[in-house]
Amino acid sequence: MSIFKRIVFLWVCFCSQSLSAQEAHFDYFRYQGNDARFDQTIDLKRQYFNPILTGFYPDPSVCRVDDTYYLVCSSFSFYPGVPIFTSKDLVNWTQLGYVLNRPSQLPLQGRNVSGGIMAPAITYNRHNKTFYVVTTNNGNFVVKSKNPALGWSDPIPLPKVRDGWCIMLLSGAKQPITVNVPYIFSATMWKETAP
Repeated sequence: MSIFKRIVFLWVCFCSQSLSAQEAHFDYFRYQGNDARFDQTIDLKRQYFNPILTGFYPDPSVCRVDDTYYLVCSSFSFYPGVPIFTSKDLVNWTQLGYVLNRPSQLPLQGRNVSGGIMAPAITYNRHNKTFYVVTTNNGNFVVKSKNPALGWSDPIPLPKVRDGWCIMLLSGAKQPITVNVPYIFSATMWKETAP
């Protein structure tokens, strides 16, 4: 075999291997930062470090129930999904776990790294003592829990609405209410009325 044919043969083999090796799967991922700025001594009664949650916690949403704050954030195409934290003072946070921690809750096959779960919103309905998280993963859905430390429901798909977002209003109604006007989200999501 000539040198030219050998080079072409090796090039074809290399290209076919590199094309078939484009897909990566991970069973586990952990981020741990060791930033020297957090080694500084500060007066914890008067100061705190910013950011208060270091690492990968984008798009935070917070609600308060009595004296406890609950925070959720985006997890995109990472599993488990939607980390959830609690705090008494909005500075010191403890992770409870994840809202979406079962494969049945979070199908991510075919999602790009920037796809999946984005901008979850957490709220609490005092009338039925239930937490709700509304988010999206190829369609809007809601999950609910009476106790976030003990787990969340499977996703409940929200209907698609024409020309806008599907927003669930937790106003004590017996059934979810949907509207397609995204700018009223912050004004109505937190409104509570008598059951």
